[in-house]
Amino acid sequence: MATGDFSSKTEISERQVDELRSRIALLEGELAIRDGLEVLAGGIAHDFNNLLTVILNNVSLMKLETAAGSGTMIGLEEMENATLKARNLAWKLLNIAGNGSSPPSGEISGAASEPSLDDLMGTGKILLVDDEENVRTSTGAALGRLGYNVVLVESGSKAIEIFCQSADEGRPFDVVILDLTVHSGTGGKETVTRLKRIDPDVKAVVSSGYANDAVMTEYAEFGFSGKLAKPYTMEDLGRVIKAVLSDSRNQS
Repeated sequence: MATGDFSSKTEISERQVDELRSRIALLEGELAIRDGLEVLAGGIAHDFNNLLTVILNNVSLMKLETAAGSGTMIGLEEMENATLKARNLAWKLLNIAGNGSSPPSGEISGAASEPSLDDLMGTGKILLVDDEENVRTSTGAALGRLGYNVVLVESGSKAIEIFCQSADEGRPFDVVILDLTVHSGTGGKETVTRLKRIDPDVKAVVSSGYANDAVMTEYAEFGFSGKLAKPYTMEDLGRVIKAVLSDSRNQS
């Protein structure tokens, strides 16, 4: 009798184990699908933020050349507002991907606003690194309009070469803007480490569409002096660069 009871209990236990194995296999499949969706959402949001950066840069430049209150200005303001709403969508995609959806405090403006050119203007030499050509050219144009001398490069390795060459020629860069993620090249995290070995006083700004990446949230710990979360406006760009330059001059 005792043997029969033991056999019955063993059979039930084996069935439970089989069910557990089936549930684990199902869960693993669901997790794999979710992970794939997270990677996809993160990639889409990253590319989307690059496109929005290009749009915001160009809209800001066009607004500076457009009469206030004109039909063209109204259209540009509507375009800017729509782009900023699209930015919120990108942040939601990043939240799905586990990269955060909230804007970084103090680094991005919350709404479209007329840029005050006098407040944003500055001087200095800036090295801008981004593997997306449209982002490089549009951001470079915005920085140039703000009064900066800008050199554009597509990779961290090229940036180090140009940085050293300019320093040797007695024409050092005042600020280096580094894209955090560079496809098929050296990204911002590795590049700033190498630049710090060359010049411990280098002022670098990290730029990324992944607002809540550890390098973005704790940028100072990784050797950066500031951050620009994509997509950024011309106002964000001018304000962050001026802040970094101001800190540098106060320390010297």
